[in-house]
Amino acid sequence: MGIKTFADLEQCLLRKVIPLLQEHFFEDWSKVGLVFGYGKKTDIAPVISKKSLDATALFGSDVEVGDGGATFAVANKLTPDMVKAIYE
Repeated sequence: MGIKTFADLEQCLLRKVIPLLQEHFFEDWSKVGLVFGYGKKTDIAPVISKKSLDATALFGSDVEVGDGGATFAVANKLTPDMVKAIYE
């Protein structure tokens, strides 16, 4: 894969590995997150993070909406500690 520096590794993870996992798991971000250690208790920012959506805050309490669900986000920039935390 031609990885010689951390910047090469970061680009490989963000541009190749994560999109491949996204396709492999049929857009199920909770599974993609598990590959990257989502849910482990750590003080290091995760590669994949989950944010709950509060539909009531968006639409108000007068509108009947579902639970709001959640959204997942990929970190814009990875650090060596973030990558190391995947394996710990």
